[in-house]
Amino acid sequence: MYNIIQKNQSLCHLNTLRLKSLAVNYVEFSDINLLPSISKYIKEHKCQFFVLGGGSNILLPEVYNGLVIHCKLEGVACISQNNTSMLVRAMAGEQWDKFVEYTTLHGFFGLENLSLIPGTVGAAPIQNIGAYGVEVCDFIEYVEVYDVLEKQFKIIKKKDCHFQYRNSIFKKMPNLIVVAVVFQLLKEPILNLEYVDVAKCMTGVTNVTPVELRNCVIKIRQAKLPDPAIIANVGSFFHNPILTNGIVNKLKSNYNNLPVFRVDDNYSKISAGWLIDNLGLKGYRENKVGTYEKQALVLVNYSDATQTDILDFANMIKNKVKQKYDVELNIEPIIIEKG
Repeated sequence: MYNIIQKNQSLCHLNTLRLKSLAVNYVEFSDINLLPSISKYIKEHKCQFFVLGGGSNILLPEVYNGLVIHCKLEGVACISQNNTSMLVRAMAGEQWDKFVEYTTLHGFFGLENLSLIPGTVGAAPIQNIGAYGVEVCDFIEYVEVYDVLEKQFKIIKKKDCHFQYRNSIFKKMPNLIVVAVVFQLLKEPILNLEYVDVAKCMTGVTNVTPVELRNCVIKIRQAKLPDPAIIANVGSFFHNPILTNGIVNKLKSNYNNLPVFRVDDNYSKISAGWLIDNLGLKGYRENKVGTYEKQALVLVNYSDATQTDILDFANMIKNKVKQKYDVELNIEPIIIEKG
C-alpha cells in the first residue's frame, strides 16, 4: 500500500485557482477497495487528510503536511426505476458537467439548471451545489461514503445529510469520504424556468426541452463566469447573504436596484455580487489577485497567487462590504489548513 503514496506532489494544476501548493503526501484511488489501506495509513501516521476531487471549490495552502486523497472513481448506472423516476448512481470522481450532460441526453431529468458547474459528483452533496433556482439536494436519494474512523462503508440518506444553503453534514464530518451519489431523476421533465436570466434567455421559445434548458444555462454561465481552464478561479467566491426580511427591506429602501430573492416568510437572499459591484470593485485588481471584469463575485488568480494572497484580497472585500452595508460576507470555497 505505502508504495502508492507519492511524496511532495505539486497540486498547482489540480485546483482551478491554480494556487501554488505542495502535498507532502499524496495518493490517487480509482478502486474503493484501496480505502481500508488508506485509512490504515492515516491511523498509523496520525496524519491529517482531505479528499481532492476537481479542485474547483478549495483554497489550498502553500504546503499541506498531511495526506491528500485524490478521488478518481468513475462510472454511472441506472440501478432501479418506476413509472415516473429512476435511481441513477454516479461515482464520486465523475466530472459533474459530463454527468449532467449524460443524464440530459439519456432521458434522466432534473439537473439541467446545474449545467457547467465545475467539479466532481462527489463534491456536489458536500457543497449542496445550486444554480438558477435548483439545488442538488432536490434530487439526491442517498450518498455512499467510507468512514475513515470506523473503517466501513455507509449509506447516508437524504434526510440525514442535513442539507442547507451551500452546506451539508459532510462539511462537519471530514471522516466521511464520498464514494458515490444516488440521484432520483425524472422520466418526464419538469423544467425550472423561473430564474430571471433563464426566463430572459428562453423568451420566445415554446415547448422548451431539457437540452434547450441546459444549453441556455451554459450560455448564461459562459457569459458571466470565466472558464477555469483559461482564467484561474473557483467561481462564486462568496455566499449570497440570507438575512431577515426586516434587514433586507431596510437595505432595499437605500438601494432600490439590490436583487432580492425570497426564501420564506422570514428570510430573503440578496446578491453578494451586486454588493461588491456597487462598491466599484468589479474588475478591480491588487497585484496577483482581482475580481473578474464581468462578475464581481468571482476572484481571479492572475499570476502565481498563494492562499494568503487570495484571503487577504477577500478580506479586503469583506471589510468594505461590512463598512458600507453592515452585511457580513462568508467565503464559499473550503479553506484547507496546513494539516
